[in-house]
Amino acid sequence: MSNNGIIERTGYGFGYDQSEALVDWLTNNDDLNAEGINYGQEALDRSVPIMVQTVKQPRKAKRVHTSSFPQRGARKFTTAYRVISNLTEAIVNFSIDTEGLLEVEDPNTNTLQTSTTHFRRQMNAINAAKELARETHQSYTVLIDKVLTSGQLTVAEIKPGKSSPGEYRFTAAFKY
Repeated sequence: MSNNGIIERTGYGFGYDQSEALVDWLTNNDDLNAEGINYGQEALDRSVPIMVQTVKQPRKAKRVHTSSFPQRGARKFTTAYRVISNLTEAIVNFSIDTEGLLEVEDPNTNTLQTSTTHFRRQMNAINAAKELARETHQSYTVLIDKVLTSGQLTVAEIKPGKSSPGEYRFTAAFKY
C-alpha cells in the first residue's frame, strides 16, 4: 500500500521481547537499510500503530551456570596511564613500537606482552597523546588506572542456561 509517500512493510525480528525484536528487524533487514545504515529506523512512521504478531515465544533461561577460576599466587597491580579520545570516549590503541608502553605478564604462558592501551609513565602517555593530536586534529585525555600486571585476569565466566529468542512478525508504515 502506498499513499502520500507512506509504504506499509512486513518483516520478522528476533528478540526476547517485542522492542528488542523490532530493533533487530529495523537494523538487520537489507530492504529497509538499502538507503543507508539505520535508514529503516529513521523512516519508521511511529504515528501509525505497529502491528505485532508473536510467531515463536522466547525461551528465557531459568538457571545460570558459573565457572570460577581461583587465583593462585599474588596479584600484582601497577599504576598506569591510558589515553581516551574526547570525541568517541574510547580508549586509544597505540602500535606496539610506541615508546613507554606497559608490559603485562600473560598468566597462561608466563611471558611479558606489551599493552597497546596503557603506558608505564605519565609523560610517555602525554607525549603519545600530543603526537596523536597533531596527526588527527582531535583532543585527548590522559587518565590514571590500576592495571593487573601479574596474576589471573579472569575471575569467573557466567553463562545463561538454555534460552532462545522469540520471533515476531511486524507490519509497520514507513515514510519515503
